[in-house]
Amino acid sequence: MSLWTWSIPLLGMCALAAAIDLRSRRIPNWLKLSLALAGLLHAGLLPQHGIGLAAAGRGLAAGFFVPFVFFAIGALGAGDVKLLAAVGVWVGAKPILLIMLAAAILGGVLAIVQALMQRRLALVVGNTALLATNLMNVRRFGVAKVVAMGAEPPTLENTLPYGVAIAAATSLFVGVRLAGWM
Repeated sequence: MSLWTWSIPLLGMCALAAAIDLRSRRIPNWLKLSLALAGLLHAGLLPQHGIGLAAAGRGLAAGFFVPFVFFAIGALGAGDVKLLAAVGVWVGAKPILLIMLAAAILGGVLAIVQALMQRRLALVVGNTALLATNLMNVRRFGVAKVVAMGAEPPTLENTLPYGVAIAAATSLFVGVRLAGWM
């Protein structure tokens, strides 16, 4: 199976997740579970491109546990964490960390654009400062206390469709691999 053929299910399901997240600010569990199971099946049956079952398991773990910290302080939704874990199954541990970094950068740009369009830039900057403060205090107070110090829950219209940033970062990673740069 060629690298291009390998990437079609991953990119297609990520694009679907982004479209649904953009419309409803939710990513359905059936989609994330399907992506993860398809990745495990692929890793077990066609362990090509350096992704066997062990690498897929490490990708799942890295894709779940690293963003879970951000979920715990309210900076990331549960659906985004599960989507990153499912993508991790397809790409492995080190690449999912790169995808997370790229998604964070793209998500930041998306947040600024959205805030400017909604004329809420000052509020977004304030919430970002609050999240950064909370993240710094996790070690001191524990996750439960830090989450309790957070701002009011966001509404549907001002939440960030982070699935879009994850899908774009995943597409960027696959493009880089297809070009042979990685």
